[in-house]
Amino acid sequence: MNALKKSILYRLVFAVVIVGMWGYSFLTGHEDKDFYVQFQNEAKTVEGLAELITAAKALEEKDELSAPAALARAASADGKKLHAYVDIYGRNEPSNKAVAQFVFEGSQAKLRKGIDIQGGTEIIVSFDAAAATASGDRKLDDIRDEVLEILRNRVDQSGLVEAQLRPTGPNTISVTIPGKKPDYVAQFIKILQEAAKLSFHVVSDQSDALAEAEVNGVNPNTPASLKRVLLFEDEDNPLPEEQRILYVNRIAEKLAGKHVKNAQPTMGEFGGYEVSLSFNQEGARLFGEITQENVNRRLAVVLDGTVFSAPNINEAILGGNASISGNFSQHEANQLSIKLRCGNLPVDIRIDGQFTTDPQLGQAAISSGILSIYVGFGLTLLGLLMYYRGSGAIAFVALAVNIVLIFGTLTLVGATLTLPGIAGIVLTIGMAVDANILIFERIREELNVGKSFTTAMRVGYQRALVTILDANLTTFLTAFILAKVGSGPIKGFAVTLMIGIIATLFSALFVTRIIYDIMVAKNNVKTLKMMQLLSNCRVDFLSRRKAAAMLSIAVAILGAITLVTRNSNALSIDFRGGTMVTIPVEQSAEVDAIASVLSEADKRFSTARVVSKGTADDRMIEITIPEVTSQEEDGAGGDIRQAVATILIAKFPDMGIQANTGNQQEIGPAVGSRFRSQAFWAMVCSLLGILIYISFRFELSYAVGAIAALIHDVFICTGLFCLPIPLLIGERQISLPVIAALLTIIGYSLNDTIVVFDRIRENIGLHKDRPFNEIVNLSLNQTLARTVLTSVSTGIVVVTLYLLGGGALNDFALVLLLGIVVGTYSSLFVATPVMMIVHRKREAAKQAEREAAAVAASSANKATA
Repeated sequence: MNALKKSILYRLVFAVVIVGMWGYSFLTGHEDKDFYVQFQNEAKTVEGLAELITAAKALEEKDELSAPAALARAASADGKKLHAYVDIYGRNEPSNKAVAQFVFEGSQAKLRKGIDIQGGTEIIVSFDAAAATASGDRKLDDIRDEVLEILRNRVDQSGLVEAQLRPTGPNTISVTIPGKKPDYVAQFIKILQEAAKLSFHVVSDQSDALAEAEVNGVNPNTPASLKRVLLFEDEDNPLPEEQRILYVNRIAEKLAGKHVKNAQPTMGEFGGYEVSLSFNQEGARLFGEITQENVNRRLAVVLDGTVFSAPNINEAILGGNASISGNFSQHEANQLSIKLRCGNLPVDIRIDGQFTTDPQLGQAAISSGILSIYVGFGLTLLGLLMYYRGSGAIAFVALAVNIVLIFGTLTLVGATLTLPGIAGIVLTIGMAVDANILIFERIREELNVGKSFTTAMRVGYQRALVTILDANLTTFLTAFILAKVGSGPIKGFAVTLMIGIIATLFSALFVTRIIYDIMVAKNNVKTLKMMQLLSNCRVDFLSRRKAAAMLSIAVAILGAITLVTRNSNALSIDFRGGTMVTIPVEQSAEVDAIASVLSEADKRFSTARVVSKGTADDRMIEITIPEVTSQEEDGAGGDIRQAVATILIAKFPDMGIQANTGNQQEIGPAVGSRFRSQAFWAMVCSLLGILIYISFRFELSYAVGAIAALIHDVFICTGLFCLPIPLLIGERQISLPVIAALLTIIGYSLNDTIVVFDRIRENIGLHKDRPFNEIVNLSLNQTLARTVLTSVSTGIVVVTLYLLGGGALNDFALVLLLGIVVGTYSSLFVATPVMMIVHRKREAAKQAEREAAAVAASSANKATA
């Protein structure tokens, strides 16, 4: 076997292993498993296993415990060690609680579907308004907003959960999470509910004597300056009672949770996990003073009233670091670290209720959306096969590998798949199709000049490589910045896009090359048969740039007028809140049908958002409208709730709605000021990153042209989307799915522009004697076929989604469709002309400098002579 064939074999095996492993991770990790079945599957022995599971299930039902807590307690009560059944790598004899948590995490789906796709659980959080404002120092809304931000931070740092948080009253907050399993929800509630109040108390020198007296039944006569606390006890390793009782100074030290700069889970000395703390500058100073003044005394670390550790101070600690030990499981240490990093809640919160919610997109919209994606991708692949023949089949393999790698990676990182994430996948598929088209077109160009298939394939890949890397790395940089600075749907979109870009590079540059190399090695392919459209184009694009500029300005003005005229009416409930009506029902109906009926019956409900939620025995319909109009538009004192109930009773008698039931309340926006601020800075940082990267890879004029095209595309698409055109577009509003689509447009437009710029750069080196205008026109014509093919291929999927998808999917598809058209237009008539204007000015400035230098040199020579 020669070296070439060995190389092909090794690369083929590597590709098959990678795809197989990623495919396996998705197939085994996209659905939840039963906790006890998972425990049975992982158990090393069956001895006593059935009895243990039976006891755990009984405890779970009797004490209303989660399955992991019930299993750990059942094992401890029976004197069993769960590590005898299940090993945890790197842990020596972990606690029952740690093993149960490990099994639970293994039973959970690693890839979750978001609230919009699968529904979830809504948790109503509240706090005592009177107690919170008793001091009179702060307003109730300010306290609620602080609680909201702390909870949002905890949620965001818990992983790619994609939860939704919004205020629903002066002292209430709604937190909706993907997932409905009680064990998962219970753990999430724990993340939300614990206050995470950290304090430090010096242990009294009398503590041991007072504890011993108490254990012996003698009244310890505790001094008023001290208070009794209990040291945390591990169920698996109980402490003697006298060792658990501590008497500490009643007044805590000045050091508190607000001084914690960072908290991270670390492996403890004896195998369990602990939380390492690092303090800010003031905290480090306070901690140094406390330890310096209390050498040879104990310092109790108290969290939410429980002493987790009380180590002896052997010497002053001036480094600003401490730790909380408690033989935590990895999960517990991680969650505790998150709560400490996010800060302690200013008030005690309570859980007022929880409800399961149906998918926000509606089941009919989801079903039609899935059908449209299948149809769209099927038509796209059929088009590739017809146009590129055998190479189209290779593109099909590359796309299949791409999708497997994307979903496999999303599963491995434990992501939550939402509509913004799907937007990232749609953009990735478009870029993957584009990468394959770039390669095929480059190979065709080499074949057209008479090169052999082997040479054409090799040179085609070499020339396409630079373009593909530039386009994908620019988009990857943008996504990376969005992921770092943004949150919520922006972060979800960005993470999915980054994963997709890496998968695209692997499938387009590595997998397809292996297939072509196999074809070359077998020596049974002499050429590639492909259709060819738009060959030898000689369109003078630059001569039309003024007309294009006038068109862009006219459409931009129209869009600006539309946005100004509609004002806040252009924004959905996500951005401005509104009125929420909750009506109990005996039997639910399809939410899309309810929304349609309300929209037809009353113009106030034209943009109403409908969600079905509740339990099996207690269902309700939640209708949210973006304006609080009960007094302004409903006549003399009537309310929205009654208007909604009247319409639904008439149209859906089987729902069993009573006329005077339900409630109505004002709610805040799902997208708060923090999200808007983060989104703004994410975009600013992304544009700055694009400016720097493209300036480095090309020159400043190219970067300015690319950014001009991005701003143009987003603004034009937003204006056209909001334009009220009856029958065609209708009166639509900017929502989170629309934001996801606009982000997709940014990536699509950027990819399109970089491909054109890369060809201009290449042609400058090949045609040094030709004027810059001619080179630009030549490059635009050379890439025109690729531009049209990529737009059509991606557009087929989006058009089917627009025609077959409903509700938010229809809005999403419409924005994408506008983006494909406008993005294609801008790469030809916006990015390149703007680049030329800046380029000419820079060249003119350089020429002036050269002439000035020449004059100065000439004058100096004359003076010397």
